[in-house]
Amino acid sequence: MAAALFVPSLVVSTTTGWPLVLTIIVLGSFVTLYTMLGGIEGIIWTDVIQFCLMLGGVAATLAITVYSVPGGVSGIWDYAVSQGKTNLIAPIPPEANTLWDQLRFIFTDYRSIVGIMTTLAFGYVLSLILPGLVSDQQRQLTWRNVMKRPPTDEPPPSSANQQQISRPL
Repeated sequence: MAAALFVPSLVVSTTTGWPLVLTIIVLGSFVTLYTMLGGIEGIIWTDVIQFCLMLGGVAATLAITVYSVPGGVSGIWDYAVSQGKTNLIAPIPPEANTLWDQLRFIFTDYRSIVGIMTTLAFGYVLSLILPGLVSDQQRQLTWRNVMKRPPTDEPPPSSANQQQISRPL
């Protein structure tokens, strides 16, 4: 939270010439008062407005970028193809002859790491959305449940008298 208060205070302090400590106190007081008076509804509406402004900024940036590049979207795509940036999966280079070199490439190349993390995240989301595909024993091993429950020495319930495990979302 310190960075969330310091950065805007630094901007306001630089543009107005106010002392930084005074700016931090004034902005901190304003945010606290706004949160107390508006409650969660005020925070939600602030987030909605912030989202709309950021989405508008991204759309404007994208439009300006596409307009500025000769050839538009096809020009951007042609450049990406010429630079070899259109591969979704990083091919293992031919100089990686040994298993160790191949494993090192898989776990150090950014495209491979992104692929691994996406697969893990997708599997976790699927286990939440489609609980019938995952057994209760597997669900108990997810990070959310591991972090919330202390380990016990009790064996898991047998399938004959298995209790329904409720999981909070």
